[in-house]
Amino acid sequence: MFWYWESVIYSVFVWVAVYFLVGPGRIKELWPVGFISSAVFFAVHLNLLSIGTSSFTNGFLTVFGVPFFHLVWVFGAGILLINYLQGDFSQRIVVVAIFSILGLFLDLLSASTGGHIHAPNFKPVNSLGLIFFRLIVVVWFSEGFFPERIYGHKRLVRQ
Repeated sequence: MFWYWESVIYSVFVWVAVYFLVGPGRIKELWPVGFISSAVFFAVHLNLLSIGTSSFTNGFLTVFGVPFFHLVWVFGAGILLINYLQGDFSQRIVVVAIFSILGLFLDLLSASTGGHIHAPNFKPVNSLGLIFFRLIVVVWFSEGFFPERIYGHKRLVRQ
């Protein structure tokens, strides 16, 4: 039964973290990044569903086979990721790696409870790589479209 509500539970935890760690003012600046994060997640999972590599069981409020609240928590997770994406390249890689490991943990938890099903040949290392590269795409699009919202005008002047 947990698998049915898991995306709702993830949403609550992620959005509580976003509220306390990012703050309402910064959320207003970074909300477009959340859309990018959800769009990338949705596109990747539609492709995984279409080739039969990964699927969700009938969760609460699915949209084309993807639970709606997965998109909600990924929206918040994208805001968290970009909020902590400061500094040089090596710091960014560490932040993306940490978020990838957290994403893998949530993926494995979802798979162990039956909310997310992987094909037998889709191993955790495949999932980790997919999460890592998906986050890189989120960062790339976010920085490309919204650098002033992410870093502010001071950062843009220094470049």
